[in-house]
Order: sequence, then structure tokens, then C-alpha cells
Amino acid sequence: MKELGEAVGSTIDFRDSRPNSRVTVRWGVNEELDRLKRDYNGMEDLLSQVVSDLSNELPEWARNIVTSCIFWPQLGFLTMVPLYPDTEEPMYDGQGLDCDNWQIMFSAERKAYYKNRRMRELDAHLGDIKDLEVEILHNLAVDVMVHEDALLAAADICGELDALVAMTLAAGKYGWTAPKLTMSNVLSIRAGRHPLQELVLPLYIPNDCYLSGGEDYETPGLGHESRSSGHSPMSTSTCASMTVLTGPNHSGKSVYLKQVALITYLAHVGSYVPAEEAIVGLTDKILTRLSTRETVSRNESSFAVDLKQVAFCLKSASRRSLVLVDEFGKGTTSDDGAGLMAALVNHFVSLRTKKPRVLAATHFHEIFEGRYVSKSPYLTLAHMDIRLDLTYTTLDAEDFSRLRDAEDAARRFLNVSLRNLAIGVVGDVGHARNTLRGVLYEDTGSNCHL
Repeated sequence: MKELGEAVGSTIDFRDSRPNSRVTVRWGVNEELDRLKRDYNGMEDLLSQVVSDLSNELPEWARNIVTSCIFWPQLGFLTMVPLYPDTEEPMYDGQGLDCDNWQIMFSAERKAYYKNRRMRELDAHLGDIKDLEVEILHNLAVDVMVHEDALLAAADICGELDALVAMTLAAGKYGWTAPKLTMSNVLSIRAGRHPLQELVLPLYIPNDCYLSGGEDYETPGLGHESRSSGHSPMSTSTCASMTVLTGPNHSGKSVYLKQVALITYLAHVGSYVPAEEAIVGLTDKILTRLSTRETVSRNESSFAVDLKQVAFCLKSASRRSLVLVDEFGKGTTSDDGAGLMAALVNHFVSLRTKKPRVLAATHFHEIFEGRYVSKSPYLTLAHMDIRLDLTYTTLDAEDFSRLRDAEDAARRFLNVSLRNLAIGVVGDVGHARNTLRGVLYEDTGSNCHL
């Protein structure tokens, strides 16, 4: 490997390759290539000599007209001929040279640019540089490919080492902890956080997650793992396999679903996780219905795409899977959407020993109010509780959304204190309070304590 690295380093000029936007060969590798490069680097002297040789071939009357040549990277070497001011025709275009074909390439700024025999010879000369470099680099590639297996093995080791170092640094820098992987089909997370979201917010509220999927007779459930680790589950339903989460927009429901998936994934790749404590049962798949990627190239509506995603989750989920569903059913009428969501919940909780671990977020409160979802020990209802106090002047943990256990997921509590309204509101504070009360009652249809 050392000799191979030295061979590559002694052949390729990495410093010169960047400004030229191509791989270049070092000086001293090939004598013929070095000679051609010297000619190319002395371009001004070379062009002067070419003009002198070309002038000797021209008729005597044209020698004072053709006095210069230039090099264009896209077109190569060209001979410049001035134009007549009145007719804008070239003063010379190869008359008297029967063995030479003067081909006009373009005209600009009262000059015509021609390709002739001399210019084509120079183009071939420059092409020899590139041909020689391609040949040298090809021979180097052949020598490198002999060691292909060793190079790929080394790249895999370096990639794995780089990933381990990155995960180690992240764990130490952001306060991650070592998860516990278990054969039990459980997911028990205490004070879990989203590894990216917490980096861009001034304050991020951690949340718990407790789920237990279908078990066989040989593996214990969540209760056993919780007792052995000292966990305090969020409710008495420690064997729930599905949690349905409600809450207002921008309260963190989607972020919560994603953070649970990320913690599960990080635990399986050998990383520490952003949580105070995590017990993660072996998971075979993480199945999601989180976002709809719409595109004009597919003749499908966003609702049809949602249905296909959910159908794939239903077909592919096993008792070892983690399923995340966010706002399923919003792409159709409210009644149809609520019915689809209720059917999905009832399906997952009816699987018993084959039930996967499921997290779902929804705005369809009516499926719980109308008892369209049957009560089950495998189902937990929760909501994002927002506590707002307008007397606060600084951000605090209580100002942010936090997951709370709820017996009735349709109830939302918005505690608003308007006693000391010092945020620049002009007008009758009492009128503003009454208006806000009416809007909240009309919009949410829930118990709002003002």
C-alpha cells in the first residue's frame, strides 16, 4: 500500500490538477511529455515563430496583413486577419496557397479568425500532450487495479473507523448515553431528544416513549425490562403497542415521531443515543407514513400516495417493526379521513401477538369522541400539552410543548394568564380577553381555562 501510494503521488500533480480542472502528470515522468509542455508554456515565443514561418509561405503582398496568431482553449490555434472597414470582408483568406485550406471560424472586432494547415499542426501538437497524459494515467490505473481488493478493504475499514469516531465525538459533545439492546420486543425511552432539532432551538423539551410489540412465549415484555432498569412508565398501560398522539399544529408531534425513529436506528448501528436512558428491542424495519413527495412525473394524487405508503406498512410490518404514521387521512374528506384513521388504529391493536410497535399522530379527535376506536390495553392515547403564560418575559421549559399521558386524547388544555398583559397590546384588555375566549371556544371546541 505504501509503494502504491508513492507511485500515485509521484505521477499525479495534485496541486496543478485543481486549477486546470483535470488530472495532470508531474514533470519528470515522461521526457516527451515534458518537451511538449515546455513548448506549450512558451506559447508567446511559439506563436511568434509560427507567424514568422507562416509569413514566409504567403504571397509577398499579404505578409503585412497576416501578422498574428492566437490560442483559444475551445477552438485551438487560429490565424487573425483584419477586415476591410467598408465591406467588413477579410483582407486575405488564403489566396495563392493551393495546398492549404483556410477555413474561417468566426469574425469579431473587425478581425476574422481562420484555421489553416499551420494551425491544425499546432492543434495536433497540443493534442499530443493530452494523449500522452491519458496514456500515462491509464497505465497507472492498471497498476492500481491489481490491488483492487486490498484498496476496497482499506476503504471499508477507514469508513467504519470514521463513522465510529464521529459517533464517539457526537456522544461526548451532545450528552448522549449508551442504549441497551434487548431481545424483548420493547421500546423504552426516557427523556429522548431529536439529535438535530435540539441543536437549532434555544430550549428543547425531552419526551418519553414506552411501547411493547407482540411477544412469543420465550421473551419477556416491557414490564420486565422497566423493573430491571428502574424506569417509570408514563402510564399503567406498560404493554401498549400503539400510541396515538394529538395536539395543535407546530406542537412537536412530527418531531417526536422522528426522534423515536432516530433513536431506534442509532441504537442498531452501535451509536449512543440522545436520551437519558433507552431500552431498544431488536427491530427489523422502520416503516413510515410521514410525508408525501408529490411530483408531476407520477399520475397520482397526494392522497393516493398516502394510501400506498400505508398499504406498504400494513403489508410489510412484523411484530419486530416500528411503524410511524403522521396525519394519515388528511388528503380526503374529513369523514373519510377519520374513518380510515380509525380503521388503521383498530387494525394494529387487533393483531395481538403479531402487533408491531406503532406511533401515530392525528387531528381526528372525533374517532375517540364517537368511540370509533375500541378501548384496548394495547392502545395509549396522548396529546401535546401546551402551557402558555403571557406574563413570562423569558423562555422557560414550561412554555414549550411536552408529551403528557391522557385518558381522553380529544381534550386540550390551553392555560392563558392575562393578568399582567405587558406586551404592548393597546386597547381594552377586558375586551381582548373576552374576544380571545370566544375564538378559542369556537375554534377548538375544547375546555379552555382563561
